Amino acid sequence: MLKKNPLFVIGPTASGKTALALQLAHRYNAEIISADSRQVYRRMDIGTGKDLALYQEAKIAYHLIDIVEPTEEFNLYRYHELFFTALSRIASARKNAIIAGGTGLYISAMLEGYRLPTASRNTKLRDNLKSYSQEELNKELLALDYRPHNQTDLGERERTIRAIEVALARRLSTEQQNPPFEKPLIIGISLPMDTIREKIVRRLNEKMRNGLIDEVLNLRKEGISFVRLEALGLEYRYIALFLRGELSLAEMEKLLAIRIGQFSKRQMSWFRRMEKRGWKIHWLQGEEEAEKIITQEWE
Repeated sequence: MLKKNPLFVIGPTASGKTALALQLAHRYNAEIISADSRQVYRRMDIGTGKDLALYQEAKIAYHLIDIVEPTEEFNLYRYHELFFTALSRIASARKNAIIAGGTGLYISAMLEGYRLPTASRNTKLRDNLKSYSQEELNKELLALDYRPHNQTDLGERERTIRAIEVALARRLSTEQQNPPFEKPLIIGISLPMDTIREKIVRRLNEKMRNGLIDEVLNLRKEGISFVRLEALGLEYRYIALFLRGELSLAEMEKLLAIRIGQFSKRQMSWFRRMEKRGWKIHWLQGEEEAEKIITQEWE
């Protein structure tokens, strides 16, 4: 058992979650579990913003970063299993746990204790869906109150059908959600949207200087297809379009910054929905305020 309930540090991309989590981990004898759906992939360091140098400098142990190959599918089910394995290891080391990231689905699932029943291949269902167009499949999936893990769930026929199987298995399961933590503390970084946009552009420029395009080219040399790159998220999708000659460098950088800003808004929308579901998020601007909240709520 952990000495304390976990501390969650959440917020949109480029808000400074990792830096804050590391500062708090150092002060409160904690290890960090990443809640980022792309930082699990090896050799995707620059595009996913892993900031591994910060971890090494702070000498803080981390979990669920660099654990699968870019060719492998990674989803909530695998994250769920590995999350609680990491939590057990942290408890065995007599440390506290800080969960830091911006993937709202992963964060909600861990807080709310999603039950994830195994969904077998449903031959009858698949036969019924054969004649459906992609648009019709998407409507069926969303009608099941399914929250897509990423856009490929709504854009690739096989993934959409599989997602429908999973969503139906969840709905038919009699197991109830069982929040695993009695009183987790959730700290959120909220900055003005103009500030976030500026930080996104600054961070994207830094990624480009640090070799983001070369990182994607190296993935291509490993045999990673353009289709797979596009499924791996924003930076990889738009650089793939650039490498295929569909966008100029300037067009790619401009569009990518816009899309990351839109993604940041969607992240905040997810966190606001969490609040509506009853989760108390302590929104703050910096480290001093975080430590004040922790002193009152966690120590």
